[in-house]
Amino acid sequence: MVNLMLLMIIVVGLNSSDILVFYSDSTSESILSEFSKYENKMKIQSTTNYLSILEEINFEEYLLFLDITSSQAYLPILDAICEALEIAYITISPADPTSFSKFRFHIKNPFNINADAISLLGKHLHLKNIAILTSSNYDNVKIGDLIKNNFASDITSTIVYDENINQQQSNTMIRGMIKVKGIRNLLIIDSGNSLEKIQNSIKDSKLSTNGSVIIFLTQSLNTVGIEGSLILCQEGTDISVSDSNFYSFFFAQALEKIYFSNITSIQNSKSILDYLNSYYKAHFLFEVYSIFNIQNSTYLNVGSVNEDVKIYSSIIYPGGITNLNIENSLVTVKVSIANGTSEIYNLNSYYAFSYLYEAARYAVYRSNAMNEFPNFRFELYNTDCGIFLYDPTWYEMCFSSLIKNLGIAYMTSLWPVSALGNLLTLRKMGVFIPQISALTQDDIFDNKTEYPEFFKLTLKVKDVIPNPLVLGRSFGWKSVNVFISEEFKSMHKEIIEYSKNNGFDLANPESMRIFPANYTRQDFPKYRSYFEAAKNNSCRIFGIIASASTQYIIEGLYDIGLRKGDFITFSGTELYSILTEEKNEEYLNKVRELLPGSFLSAYAEWSGILGMSLKAEMSKIFPEISYMCMVYDSFSVIKNTFEFMIKKGLDYENTTEFAAAIRNINSIGCLGSLSFDRESNSRASSKFLIQQILLNETSNDFYLNDVIIADRYSVNAITTISEIEWMTLDGSTPTNFRPISDCPFDNYIIKNVSEPKKVLYGLSAFFAFLTVISAYLSSKINQSSLIEITEKIPISLSDYIFMSYFFFQIFQYLTQGPEQKTYKYIVNNFQIMISLDFNLYFNLKNEIFWHFFYSVLVLSYIWIFLCIFIMLKIDLRYSSNYIINKISFACDIFLPLFGHLGFIPMVSMLFNIYGCNQGIGDDLTESFLDSDCTCFCYKNAHLTVMTFTTISLTFFIPLAVFYRPEWEKRQKMLNLNTKPSYLSVTSIVQILIIIIAKNLKSENEMVAGIIISCLLACLLIATSVIKPFNYMRMHIMQLTSLVFSLWGILTATAIGIILSFTTWLLVEFIGSILILIFGLIALSRYRNLLYSNEINIVPKLFIFQFSFGKKKYVINDDSPSNSLEEERFNNIDSVYTYQIKS
Repeated sequence: MVNLMLLMIIVVGLNSSDILVFYSDSTSESILSEFSKYENKMKIQSTTNYLSILEEINFEEYLLFLDITSSQAYLPILDAICEALEIAYITISPADPTSFSKFRFHIKNPFNINADAISLLGKHLHLKNIAILTSSNYDNVKIGDLIKNNFASDITSTIVYDENINQQQSNTMIRGMIKVKGIRNLLIIDSGNSLEKIQNSIKDSKLSTNGSVIIFLTQSLNTVGIEGSLILCQEGTDISVSDSNFYSFFFAQALEKIYFSNITSIQNSKSILDYLNSYYKAHFLFEVYSIFNIQNSTYLNVGSVNEDVKIYSSIIYPGGITNLNIENSLVTVKVSIANGTSEIYNLNSYYAFSYLYEAARYAVYRSNAMNEFPNFRFELYNTDCGIFLYDPTWYEMCFSSLIKNLGIAYMTSLWPVSALGNLLTLRKMGVFIPQISALTQDDIFDNKTEYPEFFKLTLKVKDVIPNPLVLGRSFGWKSVNVFISEEFKSMHKEIIEYSKNNGFDLANPESMRIFPANYTRQDFPKYRSYFEAAKNNSCRIFGIIASASTQYIIEGLYDIGLRKGDFITFSGTELYSILTEEKNEEYLNKVRELLPGSFLSAYAEWSGILGMSLKAEMSKIFPEISYMCMVYDSFSVIKNTFEFMIKKGLDYENTTEFAAAIRNINSIGCLGSLSFDRESNSRASSKFLIQQILLNETSNDFYLNDVIIADRYSVNAITTISEIEWMTLDGSTPTNFRPISDCPFDNYIIKNVSEPKKVLYGLSAFFAFLTVISAYLSSKINQSSLIEITEKIPISLSDYIFMSYFFFQIFQYLTQGPEQKTYKYIVNNFQIMISLDFNLYFNLKNEIFWHFFYSVLVLSYIWIFLCIFIMLKIDLRYSSNYIINKISFACDIFLPLFGHLGFIPMVSMLFNIYGCNQGIGDDLTESFLDSDCTCFCYKNAHLTVMTFTTISLTFFIPLAVFYRPEWEKRQKMLNLNTKPSYLSVTSIVQILIIIIAKNLKSENEMVAGIIISCLLACLLIATSVIKPFNYMRMHIMQLTSLVFSLWGILTATAIGIILSFTTWLLVEFIGSILILIFGLIALSRYRNLLYSNEINIVPKLFIFQFSFGKKKYVINDDSPSNSLEEERFNNIDSVYTYQIKS
């Protein structure tokens, strides 16, 4: 076509004979072939003298010269010839910027015009982040250098490649030097054979997609085939132009311009010269460039470039884009995420996992905001194909419209069933894409041969199971009840195997461990036996591996009767979410009862500096951040792999290479080290954080306390972070098994009852009345005066026993008041034993209680019998009877001992029969005895025993109160005496103290302590006023013992209940020591009138005391003082003989 046009022009205007063609050794055969139609040719050499050429040829025959020497070396010769002949010549040789001739005109534009043209177009499109690609051809390299100068900072990369580059080299270059740098704006200067390979690499690297701008500067349109690209060519170029006809085509174009000019006669060389000089002042025939755009494989001329850019038709860029985003030239890296909320077939909506995936969204936002990858921007593509269930038909339908937009990797579902559904569906659709799940635990995904594209940030099941068991072993626990939801059934075998190998016992039957995945509280009746089996084995340790059903399982344990302290579990963080998400008070109260003290075992999140920084950031954004670190790192894995690949120059869009890189690199994330096991798809290693659920008693809110970091592969398998707070009363570590309850009912049904207390109140008032009457009568009848001890007299055993009462009464009063933790801490309950209240000392319960109670009850009846025996003076009437003598002897020992020293302990013990403060119902007969929960009150045996006890107390209390002065009179060797009125006051106070202790102490220790303190204060005042003893030292000892008791009860009441134990301990013992010191000082002010001889040892005194005044038991001694002792004995013996006779 071009040749025909040329011939037509030659025939009509210029003949080929009018044109002389110069060529040289530099002229290629292809160019000579292009201009073979011209018969007039002359070969010139660089050494040829232009004068010889002038002589050789008749130049008047020619109107125009054509230079196809293809070298600047011949331009001076041709310039000289044409100047001499005033003939214009057109050259295909590159322009020489150092020389100019008005006779020379160029077909091919110089480097600077080419560079300016493409620069103008790039600036018109506002391109930034540009890469210049040029072949190694000198002309192309020179143009590239000039373009770089024009764009300055907007050029990111300049690449010169070999003209003979092969495809593999081209692929490596484009992927490693263009794509990985995020460059999408390309200026390509090439017209050689390498251009096709470069374009293939661009397509294979997916650079010819949305957001790219690719501009070619080339000699021929048909060498470019990238849809949406722009081609800058010299004006007049069409699809027919190629490397083989480029020069002949444009020479024909030049002749056409001359032919269609306004020259009157083209037979004149001068007129042609003038025309060319006037029309082409720069002496370049094709300064204007055409802009072509490939649209639907068609080359459309959409604009031109000369001194500026003119666009007169719409441009469609790669990817079908018509409008460039000038502000955002970043490369979009797409990552898909399974953060939907809809179940298959839109059965339901769940938002928990979507909330967790907000962490991944934040990770993407943070990376983009921090510009971690200049020239790149991550973008998330959401999928919503299912949450818990998998249906192949639904999944295929859902993914059919998504597979083209999944990107370089997929943050797949957190739930194992849906994660497997995603994996199988994409495989079936022929899509291989790396899939990362943050929370999926199932071992089905661990086969890296079967699922090489799958990765999970959890460990293998066999590496997870030991953590709670190892922790339990550190507490001495070797048995555990296991409840597993069906979706985690695969973990059951691992648990069984590990338990067998490591000496753990799974307490509940194997057939009663697996719950359905959709178990709810409505299924409780059906699975009640599961809970009963766990309860009946008494094991308090539970391992719960479930998810949505965790709350319902805990509610079932509550419904079966477990309460606070009966239940300690190891489970996931869903335990704590139950406490924060459940709104129904009925259900919330159940879990609030059981969960305090339980443990959450979760992967240790927020590790290292990065982890702590992210925790601080995300805590301000999200109200709950459990598991968010792991979900955050599902993107960290993708991001870190992306970074590795662009640094290595690898194609990050090659999903096979991307998956291989994930498996082989070791990077850092929110969790710390992020690397995957060589033999599986699980994370290589991880620490576990053990947290404890605790209750803030001030705010009544639950909170999590980090207590332990567990790392099986570390030197320290368990690292304690903070102290564990146990729910036991003393704060000690709970035992593996709950104590077997002696009660025939569950503790949770026990409640305080009021009806038995009414009975207790009535009986207490009755006994108080009897005490007051007896005390009054005793003080009226026994009005004997005391004989003061003013001289030294020998001390007797009776005196020792009398003085010991001051010591015993201190602790008898203390045991009736609030609990004495200080003494308990120091002397380990020894003070209770001294008080003779064995019920408190031995903490008598059940059968042992009855042994002691019956013993005291029998003793009380014996005491009453002996007391009546004395009242009726049977010992005097039948003194000659051997048995009566023995009974009389027993009365002298038994009556004072239990009627005085044992008065408080005996009455206190007998009062326990009325202690029915709790019950399983509101009726009187539904209450049970505090000391024996198997004994229900006011019916059957209890009613019988209570009747006998009431009869006993009805006689024992008034007799003991009335006859207290008598016991002193019956002790012949007793030198010390007490005023009867004081003994009556003491009896009233003691009975009132016992009544207050039994009625109020269990309900309000502080109130009981205050009232008891007031009673002791009254007794102290009475002691000071009455001065009850015939020996001043005894008066001081009584005051000291009462003050001591009062101080102990006051501190236990006012300080011990309110302040810390340490404060109580310090205050009480400082006060006690001061009281003792002042008592000793006061005692030292009075002369000691009771003395003892060295021979009067206690055993001999004891024999003498109870010898019925027999002279043979007198202790013989030669000492002078012994005569006084013998005289005293004789007097006593005569008195005793007189009493018998009377």
